[in-house]
Amino acid sequence: MFLRLLMESFRRQRRRKALAGLAILLGTTAVTAMLALATTIGDRIHKELAAYGANIVVYPAADQLEVKVGGVDVKPVSGGAYLKESDLAKLRGIFWANNITGVSPELPVQIQGRTGNGADVNAAAVGVWFDHALSNGGAALKSGAVALHPWWKVVGAWPREQATTAGSAEAVVGSALAQRLGVKAGDSIQAGATTLHVTGVASTGDAMEDQILLPLNAAQQIAGAPDAVRRVEVSARTKPEDAFARKDPDSLSPKMKEIWYCRPYAFRRR
Repeated sequence: MFLRLLMESFRRQRRRKALAGLAILLGTTAVTAMLALATTIGDRIHKELAAYGANIVVYPAADQLEVKVGGVDVKPVSGGAYLKESDLAKLRGIFWANNITGVSPELPVQIQGRTGNGADVNAAAVGVWFDHALSNGGAALKSGAVALHPWWKVVGAWPREQATTAGSAEAVVGSALAQRLGVKAGDSIQAGATTLHVTGVASTGDAMEDQILLPLNAAQQIAGAPDAVRRVEVSARTKPEDAFARKDPDSLSPKMKEIWYCRPYAFRRR
């Protein structure tokens, strides 16, 4: 009897039933679209902003920050502190490991030498990762400066870490510096006891075009500072700091404290 009444209900007033069904369909579609947008908006925003580089920069806690006075950089008297490259693998073992999408350590050095065509070289250089697998026993994160700076372009090829030996390494020269020195891919630069083989000319759109880019292990070799890193750029999915982020977690209830710790704030108060 019930099935018969149900069938009769659908058979009669079909237009009204169709309009009701269409309304339900449109409402369900709108709710689904809003839920999909709400759950993916963070990743979409991060993907768009990642095109502008890292959103976190890590310096040694004991480092002396440089100060500009009258537009002139006032360097610290000491050489500053360093981070350890070997400690970066710990990033893959923290609670927020999956939120980290890119890591790029840097070590600045000064290159003094001569090119193969006889030009004197006295230029700043930066040691970076170009294509590095960062792992802590689990899944590796392929990262480096090239991944964090997608606007960088090279005529030639990026250097390889594995090509670095006791007295030889690969490097790329910034386009402005390469033009002044008259070097190109295939040339070499003798920097003290290390021969830098130029694999390409890089266009970065910033001050890097007046510098030399080389693998981090090569920069450590030239600086005589194994395992040293001056700063680390990190690209990560984070939550913008709000009023809740500025609360002291020790003053919160256990439930709210757990919520505070489970939010990916870039700056976390202790």
